[in-house]
Amino acid sequence: MPAFGYGPWLSVAGLNGGRPLDVDGVEEYLRRIGADPMLYTRGASEHGRVLDHFRDHDIDYHVIVGGGLPSIGAVHLKNGIQDEASIRWVTGDETVPAFSAAHDTPRDRLHYVCGISHVPLTTDPQTTRLMDDFVIRGEPMRDEQSECPFQAREVTTYARDLSDMAGASAGPRQAEVVSGGRTYSLDAKFLFRLLLGRDAETVAMLVMYDEPTESIARYAPYTLKVNGVLQPGG
Repeated sequence: MPAFGYGPWLSVAGLNGGRPLDVDGVEEYLRRIGADPMLYTRGASEHGRVLDHFRDHDIDYHVIVGGGLPSIGAVHLKNGIQDEASIRWVTGDETVPAFSAAHDTPRDRLHYVCGISHVPLTTDPQTTRLMDDFVIRGEPMRDEQSECPFQAREVTTYARDLSDMAGASAGPRQAEVVSGGRTYSLDAKFLFRLLLGRDAETVAMLVMYDEPTESIARYAPYTLKVNGVLQPGG
């Protein structure tokens, strides 16, 4: 959950008129759903004490921010028979919104790299080119990019089956975000990109199969391929 300095990020249908909640509102919502709000406030307070500032010990510093990729900026929840979550997408590195990473950094110490996700950002050539002269020779960083271009749209797809022919309405499926020619969806693929980036050395996956109507005990009818190689097992 974001720190206090992030600003309003959560809205819930039926609370505060659907408008973004302040800190007290988030605490009240956490109580309603049975969570301990003190975990949030203590964590956010400690985050602010330790991390939400840059001017410590008179050490020269620069901040490099990732941008240009769709990142979650705010969430709207609607609880009901079928819970719904709407996302406000902003530019960032798929994990951290750019405006959050920049925070209160003075403009002459703020730099951007574009199109690089959160985990690979630290070793990407865009980043190391900025850092080299500053780290090795103590020279100022070259401000090669003032900000990252960003454009995205969210697309909701609908299931079409024979029930539509009988007049039944189609149900919404997975929402997607399209940016820079790539499609991001709020499913396992999107979560993998958020958690692993694009350059993870090792990925472990547990594949399970459950067919509640099956009465015969036997091996599940699936295969698993990794990098195009069929894996043993059954």
